[in-house]
Amino acid sequence: MAKERVSANTIAEHILWLRRDSETTPLHIVKLVYLCHGWMLGLRGKPLVDEPVVTGRYGPVIQSLYDRYRIFGDGPIIGPEVIDHTADLNPLQLSVVNFVHAVYEEFPDTELSELTHEPGTPWSDIYRSRGLDVEIPQELIEDHYRQMITEIRQADDV
Repeated sequence: MAKERVSANTIAEHILWLRRDSETTPLHIVKLVYLCHGWMLGLRGKPLVDEPVVTGRYGPVIQSLYDRYRIFGDGPIIGPEVIDHTADLNPLQLSVVNFVHAVYEEFPDTELSELTHEPGTPWSDIYRSRGLDVEIPQELIEDHYRQMITEIRQADDV
């Protein structure tokens, strides 16, 4: 039975499974898990992962992911982490992860990093006011992604 919130590592492993035919770096994983979390907050007002997001040098970071994958540096992640967690995620969680994968799968890791720390993003707002290694409030992430969803819906109405 899937939990309402899951570990960031579960999401990371599932993304690695989805990307099993693509080269995936630690930067990819950190950003893609953050994007999954942000889209879940924007869509449902519920967090996806059970860990805080903090301001890192290259954008938002979930510390456990950084710690786990930093050994690979800027190279591809290789090893046994490719696990299908479909059964561990509820249908909404799975659909959000699949959506993020489909939308962002072709983005280079550096472009994902740039997207997540542009001016006006939650990372940018907290980094500019409080610096590095500061928790980004979930409400700020939720508001940002909810605004993106509103903009997408308005563009579809045109």
